[in-house]
Amino acid sequence: MKRFILTLVCLFGLGLSMIGQEPIKTWSTNPPPAATVIGTTYANATNTNTTIYYWLITNYTAGSVLYPYPVSVTGITAGDPSGAHPIVVSWSPVAGATGYSVVETSTPSNPALPCAACLVGTVSSGTTQYSDTGAGYTALSPTFIKPATGDIRLNSKDYASAAFEYTVNGATSALSPIACVGSPSNTVGSYRVQCQTSGITPVLYLCENTAGCTVAADWFAAAGSGTFVTLSGDAVSTAVGGATTVKGANSVLYSSLGTGILKNTTGTGVPSIAVAADFPMLGVAQGGTGLATLTAHALYVGNTTSAPTALAVGATDKPLVGVTGANPAFSKLTLTNPATAATLTIADNKSLTVSNIMTLAGTDGQTYTFPSTSATIARTDAANTFTGVQTMTSPVLTTPNLGTPSAIVLTNATGLPAAQVPPVSIITPGTTPTLVAPKSYAICTGTCTVTVPVPAVGYEFCVYNDDNVSTAITLSALGSGAMYENSARTAYGTAGTGTLVVAAAAADMVCIVGRDSTHYLTTRSSGAVTVN
Repeated sequence: MKRFILTLVCLFGLGLSMIGQEPIKTWSTNPPPAATVIGTTYANATNTNTTIYYWLITNYTAGSVLYPYPVSVTGITAGDPSGAHPIVVSWSPVAGATGYSVVETSTPSNPALPCAACLVGTVSSGTTQYSDTGAGYTALSPTFIKPATGDIRLNSKDYASAAFEYTVNGATSALSPIACVGSPSNTVGSYRVQCQTSGITPVLYLCENTAGCTVAADWFAAAGSGTFVTLSGDAVSTAVGGATTVKGANSVLYSSLGTGILKNTTGTGVPSIAVAADFPMLGVAQGGTGLATLTAHALYVGNTTSAPTALAVGATDKPLVGVTGANPAFSKLTLTNPATAATLTIADNKSLTVSNIMTLAGTDGQTYTFPSTSATIARTDAANTFTGVQTMTSPVLTTPNLGTPSAIVLTNATGLPAAQVPPVSIITPGTTPTLVAPKSYAICTGTCTVTVPVPAVGYEFCVYNDDNVSTAITLSALGSGAMYENSARTAYGTAGTGTLVVAAAAADMVCIVGRDSTHYLTTRSSGAVTVN
């Protein structure tokens, strides 16, 4: 909707008996210019007859203006416009525009606005083209700026008391009294008119579409919305005696006053320019602060209807912390401002608690994963006690001191001091011993069946008949495709199911060494050895 503001000449102190009906101001407005469409580009045209039309709407703060001619694009391939084959509409920008809207129609007739689905897209004032990729249409309901003309006159002849009589686009109405007491308003044609007083200067406000003039923002108050033409002093001499002079006992030549806000001195009625002392300090209820000065660098917080409270100026790097039911305060915590940038991220519903001075140092981009339960982080420069099973992947221990552990399993450990290597395990003598990796001995006290682990590199086992025992020794089948070597070192037995048997004789024995995961080598033996 279009809105206007007209400032009228102050008529206080006039001898109204001499006023008849004289025009004091005429005015006219024209819509601002519409941006001119330059053309379109489309790189996928075919010989089909499909044609679409684009219309350009230039948007301003007070409303919109439609460029009266569409630009057409012919030969649209099925599925276009698209991201691969967009249609680009270009135009020449205009000063003062806040943006541009592009509307599409299937005919060259003016678009029917408002519409439910015709808007292709809207861009800001700094853009001079729009790329239609076929993303769809949305609704558009613009308010177009239309031209208007009118005049305003002071009339004391046709009304019981002097009134401002005005004509807008040929329709006439009036507002009375001339002092605008109570901000009177009226309607004329499709316009609503309201008179208000700024100081002693009556101001006439106009708003197009009377149903929409419901809030203060609807009334136009921006300069430059239209061209206002003041008539010569002779044309209004009966009313004001010249364009800048108010007649009466307290007349004053306005050109003799400086630039500023005009005020009326109570008692004398002599107009003058207001000074700072003439303006009261606005309290909170009036939209002010109620304060004459503001503390430099201080933050202010609300205090209901009283003047806001100044917080003490915060020290460097001290963050502001909220306090429930009270004013916020600057924390004792120091957050050192980085020279360039830094990021501290804490996940939702998580907290970080530090009980001692702590410095984190190391290489950027590293991730440290903590146990799923509470634990103590071990030091590397002092003794530590570990509870539970400790597993190290690809470890290298430099000059370790393992002490005297009650049990330890080392796989492929090298370089251990002899004093730290545990003794070879000797299985309790019997007839069904089970060998323990990686190295152990077994003693058979009778006909003996020995359980042997699946081979691995470096496993070493020996089985002996006990003193004065002359029974057979049988090494069990290995499974897993593993096999024993014969005592001649020339062949292997059956994979998985084969056994090794030493014939029954006193002092029989056999020693085997793991070659890999499927073979045992027979390194020593006494007695007849059969590999099945």
